[in-house]
Amino acid sequence: MVKMIPSEISESTKSNAERYFYNVLRELDLGKTVYALHDLSVPGHAGKSKGEIDFVVICSMGIACLEVKGGRLSRRDGIWYGTNRSGEEHEKIESPEKQCSDNMYNLEKWLNTNVKIGKRIEFIYGLIFPDISFNKITQDIPKERVYDKNTEDAAEYLKVLFEYSKKGKYSYPDILTPSDIETIAGYLLADFDYAGTLDTRLGYTEKKIIQLTDSQKKALNMYSGNKHLLVKGGAGTGKSIIASEYALKCIYQGKRVLFLAYNKNIIRSIKDKFKASENIKVIGLHDLFIEFVGESQEMADKDSAAYYNEILPEKFNKFMCDMSEEERVKLQYDVIVIDEAQDILKLNYIDNIDYMLKGGLEKGQWAIFYDSRQNIYNSELEQGLEMISLYEHTEIELTCNCRNTYEIASFNAGLTGTELPDVLETAKGEDVGVITYNDETEFEGKVTELIKLLRSEDISLEEVVFLSFHRFENSVLSRLKSKKIKFNIINENYKIRKDVPAFSTIHSFKGLDAKIVVLIIEKESKNDDKLLKNLLYTACSRARTMLYVITTEEFKEKYINK
Repeated sequence: MVKMIPSEISESTKSNAERYFYNVLRELDLGKTVYALHDLSVPGHAGKSKGEIDFVVICSMGIACLEVKGGRLSRRDGIWYGTNRSGEEHEKIESPEKQCSDNMYNLEKWLNTNVKIGKRIEFIYGLIFPDISFNKITQDIPKERVYDKNTEDAAEYLKVLFEYSKKGKYSYPDILTPSDIETIAGYLLADFDYAGTLDTRLGYTEKKIIQLTDSQKKALNMYSGNKHLLVKGGAGTGKSIIASEYALKCIYQGKRVLFLAYNKNIIRSIKDKFKASENIKVIGLHDLFIEFVGESQEMADKDSAAYYNEILPEKFNKFMCDMSEEERVKLQYDVIVIDEAQDILKLNYIDNIDYMLKGGLEKGQWAIFYDSRQNIYNSELEQGLEMISLYEHTEIELTCNCRNTYEIASFNAGLTGTELPDVLETAKGEDVGVITYNDETEFEGKVTELIKLLRSEDISLEEVVFLSFHRFENSVLSRLKSKKIKFNIINENYKIRKDVPAFSTIHSFKGLDAKIVVLIIEKESKNDDKLLKNLLYTACSRARTMLYVITTEEFKEKYINK
């Protein structure tokens, strides 16, 4: 499989031909390490400030620059014309062959200047005409360069294209190693303004491309020059996206990365993003401790809080202390990235993290991402932040919410007493639905009505997540009498079930998101006001496009209508 950048084609791409060929490239079989970059901006030439290449494929054979033209094409007296789906003909300013070859040569020049890998890299260009049979082969467009609707195997097309190009600059170009490919891709990735959202691995079918805000771009640009980063951002500001991009850039530089998080569902989603990379370890902090010192199930069952918060970290600390410096260095990583750090920054945890980093937290490279408002586990967060702040570092604050609609973000701010974040101007959506009930019988009726409504609006129920303060077996949902209403519990064995909504506790869904969230607030919900508002803030911010709150009239009057 090819590593596609971005991971899903942008919604702004209007060309059906490009959308089609994007999916063709995704299925290419050209070796273990292959990248395909869509819409790559390249330095321009005389009379043109910059160019753009539809697709750049980086593989062991070299670099292929591909120009895609959809619709009907013709050339008369040396001038290219295209016909759109409405039958309207328009003149092409530049021939596809010249456009692609010019951009390829500019990319080659830029790479040879900026990327020093000591290899003779084969650069080729090809023309993709997926809508037509292109039989008019000429001197400037040989058959080897053309992929048309009759081409059956894109991988074979590229192999032929590379072989044909050997008649040019290099008769025997060098084979690019996986490390060479990663290095080249790393340099080219820096030109993108788009980062794919992390895939939650919980199976929601909706994926989209998030345009990074100015503050996020600034943060990304600062990464290369700062060894210690402390990144603060509210829910939906892209912390996990940026944390992953930062880790990716470190991998491209040949560094070994330890990526730590607390929530097991987040860990699974991030592991999926990096499953093809060997230079990164994504793991939960407690699981990291257990890898070295083992787990005492008996002690965990007796007092799980004391075991995981005190005993297990202490055993790990002693294990590392007793180890020789030489042995310890072999275990250490070049970079540590911590996501959802508000759960991890405890004093004893920080001491143990220090052991895992080459040079320690004082001299080693680290990036820590956190949101104090999502702190629902760690009573020592303020002390932890103070300890981290003792090390010289760069603080970055992400302020733009690029996950939630304006309506969801505004509702969340009013409900929890938080400041309304900057929201992208285009992020307008549906009003938040507030549904009240008096007893469990009425609750069941309201849930049934909501599910019927979603189905009538052609919503796929697997895109819906019900969130609760309680585990499913302790929630009011488990006591529904109707056998027709089913839920897919999110746990370690979670898999999508078509037309079945998911269920999760707020705690377990922290750091993840869904297209539609239904928040259940029961009569006996948390009494501690600060913890309650932190949980509500976390829950509401999980919804990307629609949020429903099913609650009591009492709660509505106290918190929503206040």
